Amino acid sequence: MDPAEDFAARAEAYRRELRVHCYRLTGSFDEAEDLVQETLLHAWRGRDRLQDEAGLRAWLYRIATNACLDFLRRVAATAAFLASDDAAAITATWINATAGMFPS
Repeated sequence: MDPAEDFAARAEAYRRELRVHCYRLTGSFDEAEDLVQETLLHAWRGRDRLQDEAGLRAWLYRIATNACLDFLRRVAATAAFLASDDAAAITATWINATAGMFPS
């Protein structure tokens, strides 16, 4: 088995526990699965930077945790924006600008 295949197999072995970790942080099974995919892709792309092969699990957990925290920040920022007056103003502007563009 070549090194790339070996890395993929070893990383894949942690998929289930990474999904549980991401689910616990986000509360969403679908988002957890997406974040695990993002984690494994990030790890694959950075596999040359992994210095301690014995530290693969910890490295994957760090990547997954950061991906989840970034996701939660984006969700919070989106929720804050949608609750703001800016969102209402933008929506009203868009509705007025597109009035008559779509037949009833």
